[in-house]
Amino acid sequence: MIDDLSSYHIDDLKEGMIFSIEIKLLAEDIDNYSKVSGDISPIHMDDNFASKRGFPKRVAHGLLLASYLSRIVGVHLPGRNAFLQSINLHFLLPVYAGDTIRIGVVVDQVSTAANTIVLKAHIENIATGKLHARGKLQVGFTEEKL
Repeated sequence: MIDDLSSYHIDDLKEGMIFSIEIKLLAEDIDNYSKVSGDISPIHMDDNFASKRGFPKRVAHGLLLASYLSRIVGVHLPGRNAFLQSINLHFLLPVYAGDTIRIGVVVDQVSTAANTIVLKAHIENIATGKLHARGKLQVGFTEEKL
C-alpha cells in the first residue's frame, strides 16, 4: 500500500493544482468514527433524535469529513513528504449516510521560504451540487534525515 502514496516535494507544486476524491459516506463510516473518537452524541448516532432536531437522519461528524482532507494531504497531494499543520474548516450543511461527496483541494499558496503550502478545501454533495464545507489547510514538508 505504501507504493500508492504520492511523493510531491514543495518545488513540484504550483498554485492552481487540484486534487479530489469521491466518497459514498456509509452508516458504518459514521459508526466506526464514533468508536475511534468516542463521540457518541445522539445527533450522530440516533436517527430519531436527529429528526426531532430538524434533520432527516443522523448527521455525519464534521471531523470525519475533515479526516478525508487529512487523507488527501498525507496520501495524494502532497503525499508522503507532507504533514498537516493546521485546518480551518467551516461546515455549511450537514452530510448524511448515503450521501456521495466530493472532497477537493486547490493549491492556493506555495512558500518555499517557509517550506509550506496553503490548500483551499471544499466538500460538496455530488447529487445536489451543494457546498457542505469549505476552508483552508496549511501543510508543511518533511525531508529524510541521513
